[in-house]
Amino acid sequence: MEYSISGGEQPTKIPTSAVIIASEAPGSLQTHKPFIEANGRRLLSIAVDSMLGAGVSDIIVVTGFNAKETSSYARSLGARAVENLNYEYTEPIDSIKLGLEALEPKGAFFVVSCDTPLVSSATLMDLKDTLQGTDAQAAIPSYEGKASQPPIFSAECDEGIQSFAGTGGLSEYIESLYMTATLQVADPAGFIAADSPQGLESLREYAFANLGISRGEALRIAQISGASDETISHMQKVERKSADIAVRLIAEDVPIDICMLSSMCLLYNIADGAQAAKDAGYSAVHKAIGTIGTNASNEAMLANLAIKLVNGQADGGEQETIKSFVKFLSGKRKKQ
Repeated sequence: MEYSISGGEQPTKIPTSAVIIASEAPGSLQTHKPFIEANGRRLLSIAVDSMLGAGVSDIIVVTGFNAKETSSYARSLGARAVENLNYEYTEPIDSIKLGLEALEPKGAFFVVSCDTPLVSSATLMDLKDTLQGTDAQAAIPSYEGKASQPPIFSAECDEGIQSFAGTGGLSEYIESLYMTATLQVADPAGFIAADSPQGLESLREYAFANLGISRGEALRIAQISGASDETISHMQKVERKSADIAVRLIAEDVPIDICMLSSMCLLYNIADGAQAAKDAGYSAVHKAIGTIGTNASNEAMLANLAIKLVNGQADGGEQETIKSFVKFLSGKRKKQ
């Protein structure tokens, strides 16, 4: 399949990093927040995957409670970890400062708590674009007129936050900035936090309706649906192919929902795979599988291409087909 689209000149990219706060003790939830699960995925994994899918180049997870296990898990996800040894006696902004000290390279950066991990890669990429397109020191998402999470800051705010001595935390620091930009979003994800039993219930409900599932959960559904070892092996090849192409797309500032893409590829080829996902409560995965082969999303088009490449059904050579596809989606984003 040929993809063609003309695009304008791309602005100079700015390196983007993230500080994810995962230092707090469990509190009323009784389970350490980074390890709480939704859709078979731990909250820290959801947060890191969203950042990776938005092209964030360096992710620092600040640990405290249960630091050894949390640090090891963060590294397994592709992030780095620093420990707040005094997490019991300090404020969240102190953990943020520790994270900022470790960031490389020094560029724009997100600050996010691991209990608010639901914001999509597409929204994160839009926030990057919003900041890059202005002289603002920070870009803030806004839902229905209210500031949401997570903020992204320009490089100059690194030193500003580290030297900030106010008592009102990061929100007070943001109020002190001379210029901030606002991105209107249509999704309440930035307000949904696992900060209470009720908040966790809302987060899990949102995950069922909007997010992909863990790789292990997708394979479990495939197995209980009667998929043969051969079929599962084939779908894993499709998943790997799609992941390889996703890396190239993300490098061109095309956001990819990594987990949803994996879910689609691992369940597309079994009898009633979409229905099996729905029966398990994963309505978003059910809907996404049904869009494969359409232009409904980047993930739908990418999954379809990976299937064709693995099945030997693509027109032309594989590398040229992939190159054309990446150019198409990259150009499409530039025109948005």
